[in-house]
Amino acid sequence: MKGTRWLRRSVLAHALLLCCCIASAQLKLGTNPAVINKSSILELESDRQGLLLPRVPDTTVATLATAPDGMIIYLMSDKSLRIRKNGYWIRLADAGELTTGWLLGGNDVATVQSLGTINNRALPIITNNAERIRILGNGLVGINTSTPTSQLHVRTGTSGASGLRLENLTAPDPVTASARAIGVDSSGNVVRAPVPVYFSGTGATAAVGTVSKVWVADVANTSTGVQTINIPGNVAFTNILNIQVTANAKGSNIDVANVPIVTVTNNTLSSITIRVVESNTINTLLISIADGLAAHTATTTRIYIRVEGN
Repeated sequence: MKGTRWLRRSVLAHALLLCCCIASAQLKLGTNPAVINKSSILELESDRQGLLLPRVPDTTVATLATAPDGMIIYLMSDKSLRIRKNGYWIRLADAGELTTGWLLGGNDVATVQSLGTINNRALPIITNNAERIRILGNGLVGINTSTPTSQLHVRTGTSGASGLRLENLTAPDPVTASARAIGVDSSGNVVRAPVPVYFSGTGATAAVGTVSKVWVADVANTSTGVQTINIPGNVAFTNILNIQVTANAKGSNIDVANVPIVTVTNNTLSSITIRVVESNTINTLLISIADGLAAHTATTTRIYIRVEGN
C-alpha cells in the first residue's frame, strides 16, 4: 500500500515539474531535474552518462545538404564533430590539432609536414566562399573545376582562352637545344608536337635524319653578291640536313628581266657561303642578246636563309 502511495506521489511530482519546465520554455534531463539554470533552454546533468550526437555517414543527403547554420553532428567517415556554418559542414578541431595544426600566417615546422586528407576524400580550396582548386583522392588537380580528368585540369571561364600563361619566356634564342613545340588536341589536352622526319631515295625507310632544330636568318646582299653567313654558336648543329636560300629584290632595284638567284656554294656546321647572281644581257643594234649570268650587286636585296638539322 505504501509503495503504491509513493508511486502516485512521485508521478504527480514529476508531472508538476514537467509542467513548470514547459511553462517556462526550459527542459532539464538527468539528475536534479528540479534545479535548472535560468539561462539554459536545455540542460543535461549526469555523472555517468553523456550526450550522444547523431552519427551521420554522409553529409550530402538531402536533409543535411540544406541544414541550417548551427547544427552539430558526428561524421562517421573521419570520426569528427562537424558544425554547420555559412552553408558548409566545418570540422571542429580537437585539443591536439589546436597546437599542432596549420595556423593562419604560417607554421614554424622542424620537419616536412603534410597538409590534406588521409582518406579518399577530396581537398577543395576556396576563396570568397567559392571553390577555386580541388585535389581529388586519386591525385588529379582541378583549377576552376571540381571534376578534373587529368593530372592538371584547367577550366577557363572565357571561351577560346587557355587560362594558362607562361611568363618571362622572352629570350630570343632557344634555351634547350632539344626543345620541341607543343600543341593542343581536340579535347584540350596539351601534347608534344612530333618531330618532322626527312626521307630520301625511293622508299619511306630511307630516312636522312630527324630535325630537332631550325635556324632562320635574314641578311642584306653585298655589293659583290658573295658572302659567308656565320651560324650563331648557341645553335650548334651536329648535322645539317637541309639548307634553303631565297633572294627577294626590294625597293627601286626590282628588275623583272634580272631576277636575283641565290645559291649555296659552300657550308660547314658553323657557316654558309652564298652567291647571288642575275641574268646578263648585252644590247647590240637595239637587240638584246642573253649572255650568261652576272653578279647581283643590289644591296637592298634581302637574302632569307633556313637551316634544318640536329
